[in-house]
Amino acid sequence: MTKLTFPELPTLAKLATFISFYVLWAEFERLVINNFGIWRHLPGYEVNCFCIWDAAVILTLIVWAACVWKSRSSQLSNREVQP
Repeated sequence: MTKLTFPELPTLAKLATFISFYVLWAEFERLVINNFGIWRHLPGYEVNCFCIWDAAVILTLIVWAACVWKSRSSQLSNREVQP
């Protein structure tokens, strides 16, 4: 059995990965930021609403996924060239 890389996964698996990381962020918000009052020190943060911090997390996840995809695809292309 060969090991699959992230770009080789089906789109549904990639989407599930993205959603799980966002749910992790939402739980971190609920359990840590809201409970300990850290939200008072975050400019632009809105309790229980979509805010700039949520958008930043989504953007970070998209950039991270793009970097992983690009690095993995370049590794795959290098692997194909070598005999």
